[in-house]
Amino acid sequence: MFDDQFCVKRSFLEKPEMLKKRFRTAALINAALSPFLLLFLLLYFFMRNAEHFYHHPGAAGSRRWSALARWRLRELNELPHYCSHRLDAAHAPACHYCAQASVD
Repeated sequence: MFDDQFCVKRSFLEKPEMLKKRFRTAALINAALSPFLLLFLLLYFFMRNAEHFYHHPGAAGSRRWSALARWRLRELNELPHYCSHRLDAAHAPACHYCAQASVD
């Protein structure tokens, strides 16, 4: 589609049906391969996490800091391992606070 200067080739500008045909071919290939990709991703997820779920079944529903919470609690220019250390230290008090609020 692009030439050596990364400009659109004249053949695509003069023959839009050629570009349309290429897009349709790519869409058909993508549609044909998507079930296999989905199967692969499901197997990959299962194999990656099966041992952890087997040995720690309570971890499947455990609470984690959301991306928004990490972003808000992270200090300016703080290194990621310092932020993880602070959030790990705050986990127990946060769980205690959530448990007391849910008793009401």
